Amino acid sequence: MKALLARDYGPPDTFRIERLPIPEPGPGQVQVRVRAASLNPADLLMAAGTVREMVPLNFPHVPGTDFAGTVTKLGPDVDGFAEGEEVFGFGAPPSFAAGVGIAAVTTGAMAEYAAFQVDGPYVAVRPEGLSAELAAALPSTGMKRPPSPVSRGSSAAARSRRTPERRQVGGGSANADDRCGGECVARLERKRKVEDVVE
Repeated sequence: MKALLARDYGPPDTFRIERLPIPEPGPGQVQVRVRAASLNPADLLMAAGTVREMVPLNFPHVPGTDFAGTVTKLGPDVDGFAEGEEVFGFGAPPSFAAGVGIAAVTTGAMAEYAAFQVDGPYVAVRPEGLSAELAAALPSTGMKRPPSPVSRGSSAAARSRRTPERRQVGGGSANADDRCGGECVARLERKRKVEDVVE
């Protein structure tokens, strides 16, 4: 597969498109054929080495955390997703995910294929009518403020809760009620019906 690759810390003009093996999904992960991905300031700060003390990267590194695409393979112990489903979400480099304590790991979204952890609330089925390009631009912007420790349902357990009825998308969704009256987070029922749509 082709992927945007950083071989060392540096600015975006040092990234190159190279060929890499297609990543296989591990336990709790799905392999996705990426249709759209976005680079955010955090992606560029990590790649530049600005935050390397907090988030050391392993090289070669495929940047990109936000994506939309099609599930092409399920790893062991994956529940709630199927091959062929259109999904979108967020995944971070393993060092970032471990450093902030989230279950959102990826092999890098700026590639034809990537693996994403689906144990938490960071990957969801893309609603019909939401383009892949727009969906790939939503996840990090929807999580730009960390949950307040005093917000309703803002505990780590509440943020990662997956009930048979509903899956919340994004770390910021747990405290949406006190941020904006509950109108700014997409919630997807297990039956793939959109309840509230993010604009």
